Amino acid sequence: MKELLQHYERTKRVQSALVYLDKSGNLSDIKKTSLLYGNSQDVILYKFRLKLQPCDLIQTCAYLGNLVLSCPSEAEKIFQEVVYLVIKSLQLLPGELRKSQIAVNLKLGSLPAIKEQYYVKTVKDLPRFLKSGSFLGFDGVVTGLSAVSSYTQSTLYICPVEGCSGADGKQYIRVHVPGASELQTIRNDFHCFHCGMVLEEDKSKRVLAEKLIAELVPVSTLRTDGIGTGRTQAITVYFRDELVSIPVIGELYRVIGVVKADFENQNIHLVVEANNIEQLSAFSDIPYSLEQRYLPKCIQLLYEENVCSPWGFVRCLAYLFGESVTPPGSFHKLKLGILLSLVLTGSKSKTKSLFHILACGRESVVLDRLLRYGCTFAERAVTHSLCNAVTGRISKDPYHKSQYFVEGGSLSLATNGVCNIGDLGRYKKITKDIIKATLDTGRVVIDVSSKFSQGLPQQHSSPLRCHVWAYSDPATQKPSQYKDELFITGDTGELSKAMLDVFSLVLFTDGSDSISNFDEEISRDILRSAVHPDSLKPSITFQEFNKFLEIAREREVILTPAAEVIVQQYYQASRRMRSSDPSSSSVPVSTLPTLYSLALAHAKLSLRREVTESDAVMAVHLSEECLTARHGFSALSVRPMPHITCDDFNLQEMDEEMYVFHHRLLRFCGGQAPGHEE
Repeated sequence: MKELLQHYERTKRVQSALVYLDKSGNLSDIKKTSLLYGNSQDVILYKFRLKLQPCDLIQTCAYLGNLVLSCPSEAEKIFQEVVYLVIKSLQLLPGELRKSQIAVNLKLGSLPAIKEQYYVKTVKDLPRFLKSGSFLGFDGVVTGLSAVSSYTQSTLYICPVEGCSGADGKQYIRVHVPGASELQTIRNDFHCFHCGMVLEEDKSKRVLAEKLIAELVPVSTLRTDGIGTGRTQAITVYFRDELVSIPVIGELYRVIGVVKADFENQNIHLVVEANNIEQLSAFSDIPYSLEQRYLPKCIQLLYEENVCSPWGFVRCLAYLFGESVTPPGSFHKLKLGILLSLVLTGSKSKTKSLFHILACGRESVVLDRLLRYGCTFAERAVTHSLCNAVTGRISKDPYHKSQYFVEGGSLSLATNGVCNIGDLGRYKKITKDIIKATLDTGRVVIDVSSKFSQGLPQQHSSPLRCHVWAYSDPATQKPSQYKDELFITGDTGELSKAMLDVFSLVLFTDGSDSISNFDEEISRDILRSAVHPDSLKPSITFQEFNKFLEIAREREVILTPAAEVIVQQYYQASRRMRSSDPSSSSVPVSTLPTLYSLALAHAKLSLRREVTESDAVMAVHLSEECLTARHGFSALSVRPMPHITCDDFNLQEMDEEMYVFHHRLLRFCGGQAPGHEE
């Protein structure tokens, strides 16, 4: 009676699984996969991938849904039986077919949103999933990848005794199961069920596939908002088959898998065998509430006060930004550049413009503090240190599974965020050359040593997907040895023209009389913040600025034809005017995409839906100001003003100056047009 009841229950689950496969579209996928195998008689193992949504499966059959989550191996047996019955009933595959020839791979699309039960954060949470063998999920950033290696996906064992039923070549098929090692898949102690003889492997039937080992860390370790800034042990994940090509160093993923124990010598390591992987487009999967989508009240008031001015709102934001670091108005252009760069960062934005900043000045302590403060507003920020690699490093695989292991550098780990390089003067020439080449080509390249590549030249290359910030103190460096420019005003120390050209904006914070007005006030603020950290109350708090930047990043803006014309005409006229000969110009080619990025970022900060002429004019003005500070000449009569005093901060006068500059810009572009005659 008990056996009949168990048979009845299993039949019910098989029927429920069949109903779900039909509803979810997996049944048609089984038919399509069967057609791909065709009439081939040489196939030993037929593989079928089933895509499951556990929450939907639970609604069809609660027991089966929970079985998939808590005991995947038992659930695979049920779905294997279902696929076998479907193929036999519909005669989808030719010839005699055994159930052992059907391999089912259950791919989970998601896990129930019960984070305490199904999700882990660190390595210390893995042991509770080891014994149960249930599925788990976690979010992490890939910090390292091994080289792709091979593993045995399936193989065939036969009985050596002629005439035995186990010698037909289709009964003993060994298939890799999640969590199993190579030694568990390939063994020499299997015995025939019929005669008891030791089975022999038919190595000609062995099927190899690819695998990859990755290390992932929680995203909180790569944020600078104080949520979690310590070092965290990485979670090791095994990716196999079609999942091998997905992981990229620096990207954020959600991984679903099972825990397995990896034995090496006398050590035991808990690792995750990936079942599925999904790239996340944001650092939080919690949607914004209606209240969170509104602008902070103080910023809303500031916006309404400057609604008639196309430039006033952004100017006020830059003026009030970083009050806890430096007084309002000091380092105004650098603060503006930081805001423009921040609004272009983030994984939610469809705009993938890279915007690199280099600040040159003798106030290195303040520059460092400002850049670090700006990093706290980025979704992800990595401050590079000398003990880390800039692009990454190749080392021996610590898991002994592949030829080498790629450790991600600071530029890769800061994907969709900001990489703060710090003081360029502290690096050796070889490191500076690596930084210059990476920013110039837009690719992070790691050379693989010949001892890992069997003597063949090999590189690991990936696109650069972060904004790079740096500063330079000319006082701590040797005088510049590069005299290939016609005009040189801004002191850049020993940095070459090629190094300066790879940055989108080179902002000089010296060379203005206004800085002397801030020296005493900056010193007073530093002392006050050190003695009484809570005494400085900014006009706009960190939380309010952060909320505003999150809203501004999500805005999608369209480039208008009028703005595009201004940018292109200025770029062409400026290169022509600042060229010492027809083949070279002091205006780098990268200026054009920089102008587009500046105009786009200014439109986002202004909360507009279109990049207007005003945004393009501001982009040109800021670019011209940087070029003038560097070369000492401006045909548009632009005077560099890295700092603005309280008395000079008159929005009405500034707007009038910008309107005058706009008319002057139009005449300049027309006067430098080809074929123009006075």
